[in-house]
Amino acid sequence: MSFFQRKILGEEPVLASLLVTFGQSIDAVEKANAVQVPQAWDLFINKVGILTDNKFISENTMDSIVHLSGFQIGRDLVIDLVKLRKFGSVAANFQEELQPLLEKNFSPNLSFGNSSLGPKDFIDYIVAISKSKYPAFGSSSDDQKFYAIMGIFITTVFRDTDEDKSTAKTFRRLTSFTLGLQWYAEWNIAKELN
Repeated sequence: MSFFQRKILGEEPVLASLLVTFGQSIDAVEKANAVQVPQAWDLFINKVGILTDNKFISENTMDSIVHLSGFQIGRDLVIDLVKLRKFGSVAANFQEELQPLLEKNFSPNLSFGNSSLGPKDFIDYIVAISKSKYPAFGSSSDDQKFYAIMGIFITTVFRDTDEDKSTAKTFRRLTSFTLGLQWYAEWNIAKELN
């Protein structure tokens, strides 16, 4: 059963925080490199929409996420989200298959401040363990932009939760793996659809 097929108490604030972090990661890459990554924004708004439609987040929370993330209302989509949503089970299966490997290599309890890990380490590992499924990832300049976004996203989540002693730390980190792997799969699926 996919993570987003079951409801977990207290998940809305965690999901909202992670979605905002992903949006801010996109915004950071765009601003730092004077580029646009519209495909990443499409994945972002698609996930926000799915989670709102399925009542994981409220419409008020959705509005806050969109505002805080830097998402520009009224922008044109570059990915056909209707087609992409038809592959939701492919992305979920990819995530469910690879998440245990990611959790084993990067324990949710890892003390990030005491390690030499950086943004590149997380995404390099995801690319390595998914090479048989998505061998062409990394071959385009858009892939490189998405690579940077994903590295910033996962690293930010780990750094932000490093001092957290509550169970929310583990839940937030595991949920970031879930979202990150699904976004990675959706990114690659969207490339194949175009």
